[in-house]
Amino acid sequence: MTLRKGGVNTGVTAILPGSDIFKQKMLASGQVINGFGKTTGLVQINELGTLETPILMTNTLAVGTCWTALTRYMLDRNPEIGLTTGTVNPVVMECNDGDLNDIRSLPVKESDALTVLALAEGNPPLLEGNVGAGTGMRCLGFKGGIGSASRLLELGGKNKKISRSQPGLRQFRGFWQVAGWQPPFGPATKRRRFGPGESRK
Repeated sequence: MTLRKGGVNTGVTAILPGSDIFKQKMLASGQVINGFGKTTGLVQINELGTLETPILMTNTLAVGTCWTALTRYMLDRNPEIGLTTGTVNPVVMECNDGDLNDIRSLPVKESDALTVLALAEGNPPLLEGNVGAGTGMRCLGFKGGIGSASRLLELGGKNKKISRSQPGLRQFRGFWQVAGWQPPFGPATKRRRFGPGESRK
């Protein structure tokens, strides 16, 4: 789900790792690299080692909205949650797209998250680039997006796939090095905060 209107450049990306993930939990783990992300659900993943919901990715200030939508989505499909089982652990990842998006307008709604979850149930091809959670991303001072990578490996005599999808967020070119060498970029773009409704074009 990509939202673009006026100063809004943001969205939501959904990953559905299985058709009945609450009942058939998947092995999972998480790692925080920057130390202060607003992701939900990682504590239980790291404690129990399992994933029991789809994963939503969005902007920082839409995490609560997407968490509520993902909880509703899981309750609708699993009437036993909170009655005969424990509660559910919604997983929502985030990146701050406030440089290119009017993040203060809180444009992501529960209906957006529910729509992207419904669309993902049809197993469409993964959209990459300037879409969904990648819409407002910057990377090394350039316009970023969302991308993926995967590898096949053998584990216990079976072929398994490890996949990753991530919005690109690396703000400053000065941090980019390849084997200790820093590419000769021009001066890094200065960060600029935009006012509500001001176009980011």
